[in-house]
Amino acid sequence: NGTLLLPHGEQGDDLSRYYLGWCGGAPGWSRLFVRLWELTREARWLRALEEATLGVMAVVLPDLAMLLPTGPHGPWRNLGQCCGVAGAGSFLLGVATSQLPLSVAFKASAMDGAEKLADAIVGHAVAVGNEGRAFPS
Repeated sequence: NGTLLLPHGEQGDDLSRYYLGWCGGAPGWSRLFVRLWELTREARWLRALEEATLGVMAVVLPDLAMLLPTGPHGPWRNLGQCCGVAGAGSFLLGVATSQLPLSVAFKASAMDGAEKLADAIVGHAVAVGNEGRAFPS
């Protein structure tokens, strides 16, 4: 389907969960694809980056699966940079603002995804007295 994701290894044959964070998912290992493209200019590395980006957008957006997972304690209920929403959003923002030869429409879609994730993080904040907001993870 044009996406590149790695299944979460502890689930056996079930391919419904994927690594989505910076540490084990597309946001992290796509850096390898970018560097390989920079060094070789081989189109396959740029395609791998595009497919990984599409994978993150397909799973995380539009239902914000990392923020609002299925079940009371879903595996990706995390706002953090490493394994959570901030990492996926930073990845999409990096794709959107990169100098890589990706289409304008593709970059705009990645930017839209990053903004949706940032809005979701802000919307997840809770009031802390009169002093501001906190972001429970």
